[in-house]
Amino acid sequence: MNKWCLHNPDIIFEFAFEGNLNGLSEMINITVYRILQEALTNICRHALAKRVSVCLSREPGETPDAEAVFLRVTDDGKGFDPNQALNGLGLLGIRERVIAVGGEFSSFSASGHGVRIDVRLPLKCKLERRKQ
Repeated sequence: MNKWCLHNPDIIFEFAFEGNLNGLSEMINITVYRILQEALTNICRHALAKRVSVCLSREPGETPDAEAVFLRVTDDGKGFDPNQALNGLGLLGIRERVIAVGGEFSSFSASGHGVRIDVRLPLKCKLERRKQ
């Protein structure tokens, strides 16, 4: 993250951890990393944001199998009209990556009001097999 901040000195970057994030599987760690990488790239290229907030937390479940990691990325940039077709593959790629591990993805935006991406990844994830 330090490298990203150095390359984007005009953006205020906030990062928050909540809960015990130790011992997560390699699949979860890689998925979170790639989602953050794509989200931050989108913000740099398109958002014209002044502030970015990332929150990563571990959510307890009613059973150990229901535990999850929750990731929220928010920016205060120009946003987009959610009713218009998106140009590019950024959010689509994030969505596909989340679905591949059995997670949930949602994005919220309005023109002129930034973007919020919410991702919930089950800790007991199963990689979906693609039909060939």
